[in-house]
Amino acid sequence: MQEFMLLVKGDGSNTSPEQMQKKLQSYMVWMEKWKSTGNYVDGSPFRTEGAFIPDLKNTVVEDDYLNPRETIGGFIWIKASDMDQASEIAKECPLLDGCGIYVRPFMKM
Repeated sequence: MQEFMLLVKGDGSNTSPEQMQKKLQSYMVWMEKWKSTGNYVDGSPFRTEGAFIPDLKNTVVEDDYLNPRETIGGFIWIKASDMDQASEIAKECPLLDGCGIYVRPFMKM
């Protein structure tokens, strides 16, 4: 099995509290499904504040980090046989309703 990071693009700020609750319930079902197969390793949303370091000389600190539609709102660490399976797992994620997901394999070092 290879390891992949699913990076969630967007923070769901355009979602009502009721919609967010339903999405989180669906996410928990999705997460438990992939935990039971050994494919789900870990995941977490990020808080909205943060810093962006564009180069060696600058740091941009934001209380409400950048544009919510462009920010990385969280991560999901999974295991899959290959990029195709990782992408299929990502396509089932309820967070895709309102956010995008980058699927990136870890590089062996």
